[in-house]
Amino acid sequence: MIHNHSSGKCRLLKRFFVICMVLLLICSVSPNLITAEADTETRESVSEDFAEENHNTEAQMISDEEKTDENESDRQVLSDENKLPAGTAETVSDETSIDETAPDETVSDGDILQPEEDTETDLEIVEDDENEIEIKEESEAAAGQAVESENELELMAESTDTVSKVQLTESVQKDGCLHISVLSTDGTDLTCEQLIRDGYTITWYRDGAAVERVCVTGENYNLAEDYSWLNVALDAGARKTYKVKIEKNGQAEESNSITIPYYDALQNGSFETPVCTTSYQPFINSGQQGIVWKTTASDKKIELISASTTKTDNGRTHQSLSEEWHGMSAAAAGTQFAELNANEESSLYQDVLTTPDSTMHWRITHAARLRNGRDTYSGTDRMYVVIMDAEKAETLSQDQNKLLYVAQMLANGNTVIDGEDFTGAGSFFCEESSGKWITHMGTYKVPEGQYLTRYFFVSASSASGDKTKSIGNHIDNVWFSTELPPADPEIRADVVIKKEVAGPMGDVQKDFSFSYNYVNASGQVEEGTFSLKDFDTSGDSFTLSEIPAGSELTVTETGAIGYTTTASYGAQDVADVAGEKENGRKIIKVVTGESDQELIIKNFKDLVPDTGIEESSSELGIFSILLVSVTMTLTIFRRKRKC
Repeated sequence: MIHNHSSGKCRLLKRFFVICMVLLLICSVSPNLITAEADTETRESVSEDFAEENHNTEAQMISDEEKTDENESDRQVLSDENKLPAGTAETVSDETSIDETAPDETVSDGDILQPEEDTETDLEIVEDDENEIEIKEESEAAAGQAVESENELELMAESTDTVSKVQLTESVQKDGCLHISVLSTDGTDLTCEQLIRDGYTITWYRDGAAVERVCVTGENYNLAEDYSWLNVALDAGARKTYKVKIEKNGQAEESNSITIPYYDALQNGSFETPVCTTSYQPFINSGQQGIVWKTTASDKKIELISASTTKTDNGRTHQSLSEEWHGMSAAAAGTQFAELNANEESSLYQDVLTTPDSTMHWRITHAARLRNGRDTYSGTDRMYVVIMDAEKAETLSQDQNKLLYVAQMLANGNTVIDGEDFTGAGSFFCEESSGKWITHMGTYKVPEGQYLTRYFFVSASSASGDKTKSIGNHIDNVWFSTELPPADPEIRADVVIKKEVAGPMGDVQKDFSFSYNYVNASGQVEEGTFSLKDFDTSGDSFTLSEIPAGSELTVTETGAIGYTTTASYGAQDVADVAGEKENGRKIIKVVTGESDQELIIKNFKDLVPDTGIEESSSELGIFSILLVSVTMTLTIFRRKRKC
C-alpha cells in the first residue's frame, strides 16, 4: 500500500511538471502568436481594402461606359436635328460637313451635306483640345527644364576659368576653423561645391605641405567634405601657416596666407621671457617682447620680478631686492616670477588651442606677497584659476568685478549664473598666507564645440588689505597642456587612499582589491597591491608615501561588478576614471601634488542588479519565466528521485 501511494504521488508530480512546461511554452510563444495574428489581421484588412477598391473601380468603369453611350445618343440626336431640308442647297463647298458614316458616297440634293475629311464630335474635339493642352504644357515644362539645364550648363561654363580671388578668413575663437571665400570676375560668390562640380581642384597647404582630409576623432574631420573649411584644432595647426590653391587646366589662384597665433599648450609658464637685465622689476606691455601673457589691466602692464643672484640693479642683486620688496628669495622655477596685481586688480591669461573632449592638465605655484619695503603683512592672498571658452571669457574680461563674481560662483559649483549658462567652465580657488611657494594642480575636460580655451588667473584679494590694489598674488611654474607636467623629485607628498561604499545594495563589509603604480624620485616604477573596505565602517585606509609632485599615480580596482565607480583627489573630482563593466575593473589616474592629499574611491550599487537587460523589454519577462521554470523543474526532479 505504501508503494502504491508513492507511485500516485510520482504520477501527480509528473503531471504538475507537464503542466508547468506547457505554461512555459505558452508564455514563450504567445508574443509570437499575437504578432502573427496581428499580421494576419493586417493582411486581411489590406485584402478587403483592395477588393473594395477593385469593386469601386469596376463600378466607375461601368458608369463611364454608360456616360459614353449617352453621349453617343446625344450626338445622334444632334445630327438629326442639324439635317437640312431637301432642296435647300444644290451645291456644297468643301467646308460643308459630310456624313461620317459614308464619306465616299455621291451626295444628292436630299442628302445631308458633310465635309470630305473625317471629323469628330464636339465632345471628342473638346477632349482632344484638353489633351492638346496637356501635351503643350508637358512640352513647355520639358522645354523649361531644358532651358534650366542649358542655363545651368551656361552658368557652369561661365564659372570655368572665372575665379578671380580666393580669400581665407579666420574664426578660430568661434568654431576653430579657417574658411574659404571665392569670387568670380563679375564679383559673384562661388561655392566650393560648385567649383568641384566645375572640375576645379581645391588644395589646402600647411607650412607648404598639402593637407589630407582625415578623420581625427569619431566622425570629426580636419577638413570639410567640400574643402570649404579647415578645423585648425583638429589639424594640429597651432602656430602653423595655411593657404589654399584652386586650380583647373593648369591655371591656379592662391589665397592669402594665415598664420595661427595660438599655441596648443601654455607658453612661458615660468615667466623667464623677457629676461630681466638691469631692472629687477620691469613692467612689460601685454603680449609683447615675447611674454605671450596678456592682462585685463587697463594699462596693459604685466609685472615681472627677478630673484637672480648674479644680476644687479643699482649695485644690489636682484635677489636682495626681491627679498626686501616682495618677501621672496627665489622663484618657484627659474629665476623670475610674476605678480598678478601689477598696478591694479587684474587677470593674467593665455588662449590655448584645444580639442573637444580632451583632458588638459593644469598647474600653478602660488605665494602671498607679505612685504613691501618696510611694510609687512599678515593677511592672505586669494585668487581663482579659471578655465573656460575663450569667446565667452572675452566678454567677461571687460568687467573685472563681473569676472570675479563669475569665478566665485563657478568655484561654488554653479553653472547658470544670472541666467547665463557657463556649463563646461571651471574655477579653482587658491589662497596663501605665507611667502612659501605652494603648487596647485588638476585636470580640465574640454567640452564639445570648444576649440579655443582661456586659462587665466583672477585676483580676489591680497594680504595688504585695502591699502593698495597693486600688491598681491605671486605666481610661477604655470602649466596648461594635454601633456602631464614634469614631476619634481625634490618635492614629495603622501597620498592617503580611502574607500566609500554607498547605495541600497552596496556591501560595506566587502573587501575591494586594488593595485597601483607610479614613478618614484629615483625614476623607478613603484607597484603593489592592497585591499580596502568601506572607510566609515572599518576605518581602513592605505597610504603611499613620498610620491614626487607631478607624478602620475594609477590605481586599479578589481572585482567591483555591478558598482558605479567615481573618485576624488584633493577635493576635486577625478575626470579620468575608465574601466570594464563585465569584470568590474576600474582604473583611476591622478597627478600628485606637493601637499598630502586624500584619494577617495567611491563605489555605488543600486537596488536593481546590472544584468545587461532592459527592464522594459520582453526579454526580461522571458528571462524571469525561464528562471522560475528551471527552479520548479529542479524541485520536481529532486522530489521524483525521492519517490
